[in-house]
Amino acid sequence: VFHELATNCAKYGAFSVAEGSVTIATKQHGDRISIHWQEVGGPPPETTRGTGFGSRLVEATVNGQLGGKLTRKFAPDGMSAVLDVPIASL
Repeated sequence: VFHELATNCAKYGAFSVAEGSVTIATKQHGDRISIHWQEVGGPPPETTRGTGFGSRLVEATVNGQLGGKLTRKFAPDGMSAVLDVPIASL
């Protein structure tokens, strides 16, 4: 999942420019963990680009294999993703 997020970040997002960066934060709530990926300093995300194989793979992995939920937002300041999964899945 993180490899795919980083690959897309390098191709299209914050890692595609020298001044871009990514912040990753975690928060435990009960038997679940939320992992927040936030890109900043890159070009604005293209919300019109279709969903590619990698994005579908990430969703299938988080939702199916890990039994979690993936939420992505494409804001002008960068793409963010929140993975909310059971700790036992990790």
